[in-house]
Amino acid sequence: MKEGISTQVRPQTLDELVGMDHNVNIIKYEIGGSQALGEPLNSYMLVGPPGTGKSTIATLISSMTKRPNGMNSEVHKYLGSDIKEPDDLYDIARNAEDGDVVYVEEAHSIGGGGRKKSEVQAILLEWIENHQILNGASFGLINAPKVCFLFPTTNPGRLASPLRNRCKMLHTHFYKLDDMKEIITRALTKVGIDSNQQEDALTLLAKSSRGTPRTAIMHRIDALRKVMAVDNLSFNLASVDLSLKIHNINEWGLEANDIKYCHAIHRIMLESNGRPVGKNTIRNILGIEPDMIDVIEQYLQQISAIAIDTRGRRLTDFGCRLINVEPIEVSEFVTNIVNPQTRITTEETKESILELIQNGCSTMKEIMPQIGMRYP
Repeated sequence: MKEGISTQVRPQTLDELVGMDHNVNIIKYEIGGSQALGEPLNSYMLVGPPGTGKSTIATLISSMTKRPNGMNSEVHKYLGSDIKEPDDLYDIARNAEDGDVVYVEEAHSIGGGGRKKSEVQAILLEWIENHQILNGASFGLINAPKVCFLFPTTNPGRLASPLRNRCKMLHTHFYKLDDMKEIITRALTKVGIDSNQQEDALTLLAKSSRGTPRTAIMHRIDALRKVMAVDNLSFNLASVDLSLKIHNINEWGLEANDIKYCHAIHRIMLESNGRPVGKNTIRNILGIEPDMIDVIEQYLQQISAIAIDTRGRRLTDFGCRLINVEPIEVSEFVTNIVNPQTRITTEETKESILELIQNGCSTMKEIMPQIGMRYP
């Protein structure tokens, strides 16, 4: 059976990682230094948005590690949700040897959501820090294999602070447009598509990929290949544009949930005179789970379609343009503030209010003291 596209195009060496020079240098020195000094490799937490290369980095680290006898390390792969209680850690310890790699995908779900979570993480902390693990029979500490733990996660805050602090952090991020174009060019070459002289097509494909290699490869390129195969098309701007339209994706990669989210914020802001919108309000209106809202917001915030602060979410002028609606005029909010009851009449005062609003103030309670008035 032919391997999937993600396997076909996955980087096989650190040199193939694009836009991650900082991480590449850290990994080279960490692994090279540990091997030269004869020391166990540290454990690492890989933190970043979905689809930005955490698992790829973890896989490359795994492929570069060695056991003390020089043999290749064995990689033990688990989901965080597989490690629910101490017995699960004891099983891992029994199956691993010094120098092995224990790779825990979705690490934020280690210990589940129950009372065992803190107990499991405490045992894991002792293993990472001192290479010891609690003996379930005698409740004493016994030696555990000196392994390298790799913890890819989109939500490190769900892991205990002491555990996070015992791991070295590797951060991934949304990619710049030029980096996305290079990633896409390499991926297209690996699947046999010639992108030479098609700069406009590459740019559109990169812009629509939401700053993530996973989206570019598993969704945009995969969908494009099928459109090209069915309609017998070459790789060019027209074929990329057709593929995006078939899947209802705009040039910035906004999909149905993104557009619904933006329209919801726009409508609520209009109804509330421009005030920011709370996350729970959006969730209740759209019926979208909080984790999905987080994914939507990460990308929209990255491209400056929304602004988020302690008061809530605002749709920016750029966000309004993305969904083809008129920007929310700040003056509409001012009209509701500037009225006879507040005795604000001068143009100078109105300008002060506009400036305060543009700097983030959104209520009379915040605004009036700053223009020399007492809030009731």
